[in-house]
Amino acid sequence: MNKLGKLLLSLFKVGCIGFGGGNALVPVIEKEVVKKHKLVTQKQYNKFIVAANITPGALPVEIAVALGKEVGGVLGLILAPICIATPGVLATLLLIIVFSSFSGEAITQVKYASVGISVYIMYLLFMYNKKIWDQYELTSMKLKRLMITLLIVILTFGGEIYKIFGIERTPLFDISTVHVLLISFFVIFSTGKKMTKLQFVIDSVVCCVYILCVGKSQIISNKYVLYVIYVIMALVSVDGIRRSFQGEKIKAKSKFIKVIKEEVGLLLFMVIGSIPAILLSTGALAYLGKGYASSVISFGGGEAYLTVAQSLFENIEIHESQLYSQLLPVVNALPGSILTKMLAGVGYYQGLNATGSALIGVLVALAGFFVAISASGAVLCAVMYVYDMFEKLTIFELLGKCIKPIVGGLLVSTGLGLFYQMQQILVEGCALNLPIILVFTALIVALILLLKRIKKLPDFAIILICGAVSLVVCNLL
Repeated sequence: MNKLGKLLLSLFKVGCIGFGGGNALVPVIEKEVVKKHKLVTQKQYNKFIVAANITPGALPVEIAVALGKEVGGVLGLILAPICIATPGVLATLLLIIVFSSFSGEAITQVKYASVGISVYIMYLLFMYNKKIWDQYELTSMKLKRLMITLLIVILTFGGEIYKIFGIERTPLFDISTVHVLLISFFVIFSTGKKMTKLQFVIDSVVCCVYILCVGKSQIISNKYVLYVIYVIMALVSVDGIRRSFQGEKIKAKSKFIKVIKEEVGLLLFMVIGSIPAILLSTGALAYLGKGYASSVISFGGGEAYLTVAQSLFENIEIHESQLYSQLLPVVNALPGSILTKMLAGVGYYQGLNATGSALIGVLVALAGFFVAISASGAVLCAVMYVYDMFEKLTIFELLGKCIKPIVGGLLVSTGLGLFYQMQQILVEGCALNLPIILVFTALIVALILLLKRIKKLPDFAIILICGAVSLVVCNLL
């Protein structure tokens, strides 16, 4: 078997056992492709990991793209991510097809089981934030990261808190994930090599006006003000990027044609795979456009993509009940990239809801799968080309330092959204009030901590136990 064949087989194997998220797969992939088969060197693999971690998209897919392009060129960078992502995506589609055919009572039972799984997801989101905190040794660094996270929480958590406590008012801010990421990128890009006092003042004023324009309360409702702010953000960001590039040593550009071939290959792969869905399902093109956009702005791993998907697709391509009671529990219980599973799952429901046909739903899901791979791969290839041109790019250093605490704040809002959905299930099915729900949640968390003490117990087993416990308790109540 040649090197590409060995790589594809290894990645398919990793895709079948890949529980625990993208970063958990880093040592598993390394063992297969570096230590066992020696398909790339340790130095090359380390470079791929760095590039994937500072690049938006699905981390396992990006690592596979980097490995594929190194071992097999354009063909390799397309086939490699397919191999690592296919097991999880196929399993997701099979389960949600079964779920969408259930009777009302069966769906209720699935909702009861999803309560325990949702608590486990909230536990993972908390642990993600704890991991961000623990990464920094100095107290001052921890406090700066904590301030970023808290700022993001303040801007985004209004709607969820109001829902949980039953407050019938429009939140002051409660801006969407997309707007938060736009603000974040604006500040990072505009910084250039160093944040000056003048730059800080400009960024602060622009961000404040932008937040007042896009917040739920729409304190500034004039659309032309928003258009002017977009133009200012673009110009200031471009200037910051220009300043960041000054003084950097540029290497040979001989690989430019190679990168163009890679980008064109990924684009053709996506377009060809999306044609059936676009022809057969109304709204599929809009869904795929948002799917591509969501992939290229999704920093922070699979859990972070949940909040992006919620913001873009909920109650448009996928109903709220389908998202939280059917798709989300399945996505988090299966191996593989959350982004690819989530996008494929949303695609299935988009096709199903638009046409009533499960077959068309599957075609749209596959198109979403192709979009996730193409978007993640395209950004990764571009970033790696920049890496080859520059030894050290200041703007990527800033991204690496700031993105994780930003994502941490977004995940707090996602956790609150999950808690609200869990609250709705327990109120409607079991007539529980908020204090009792909090106690119930605490008991599930205690069970998770107890199960975590049992060595070699995989996450999948813990998820099943949490789901089974909540299923039994909800039926008893």
